[in-house]
Amino acid sequence: MAAKNWRTMGLSTSQRFLVEANRAAGAGDCFRWRGVGEILGYSDAQAGEAVQSLGDRRLLVQLADGEVRILAAGKVLAEKLEEKLGAG
Repeated sequence: MAAKNWRTMGLSTSQRFLVEANRAAGAGDCFRWRGVGEILGYSDAQAGEAVQSLGDRRLLVQLADGEVRILAAGKVLAEKLEEKLGAG
């Protein structure tokens, strides 16, 4: 259902990744980027590109062993995108 909403809202690959990453992080701020990619049906290359793009925009930071930390700005943007999905 969420993927259908994303298509309707026209969210980009990186935006979809950010929303799902925020969900995966939950109350914490870390998640495994490959796991998020798998949930979304992305290849490792697509997920890696999303992580790189979001990192370049200072929304995520890559840690060791496939772990990624979502930064405060990333959480704020993900929550705004999630609200738009709910309103759509």
